[in-house]
Amino acid sequence: MPLREEDIIIEEDKVREITDLQDFFPTPNPIYLEVGSGKGTFMRGMANIHKNINFFGIEWANRFYRHFVDRTIREDLRNVRILRTDAAPFLIKYVKDESITQFNIFFPDPWHKNRHNLRRFIVENNLINAHRILKPGGRFLFTTDHEGYFEWSKAMFFANSNITPLFKKIEFPKLDTAREGEIVGTNYERKYIKEGRTFYSLAFEKI
Repeated sequence: MPLREEDIIIEEDKVREITDLQDFFPTPNPIYLEVGSGKGTFMRGMANIHKNINFFGIEWANRFYRHFVDRTIREDLRNVRILRTDAAPFLIKYVKDESITQFNIFFPDPWHKNRHNLRRFIVENNLINAHRILKPGGRFLFTTDHEGYFEWSKAMFFANSNITPLFKKIEFPKLDTAREGEIVGTNYERKYIKEGRTFYSLAFEKI
């Protein structure tokens, strides 16, 4: 049977009826969650390679979300689910404890103006919640092209007494979607490489 939009798009009213994101997938495999999936370049690449992993993407921008949905259907990726929502409150309300194997956030909006910094995803409450939903030993991966956001994130992980005890720094893993010279292999990264930007990355394991 051909893959349909209703097979991969998750509506929030459906989420309210369940207690485990695993219920949205046909097979109970490890779940990799990506906040800010964009056009889904990374996630679709991983899903094509790793059929034994379930990928759950959250994207707010409608034009990226629609592209992600269309390409996922075209590529017949049955281990991908897509949700359009504001990630932070969704994760708090609907993702159960210790249910995610890997948490990815790649090239998020840096909210570079000082008055907007607290809109960044890497803030204390979100990291505490990320720790809650990760399985023991689960990984948190972060990449940005914005040096200010990178320094901000390092301070959150290494100098915040509420966050530092929760995570252990690890080497950023080699990802199967990354081509030569890439860290992750997202659409933004490939665009920014052409612009000559510098990239920064962090990887942590849940303690």
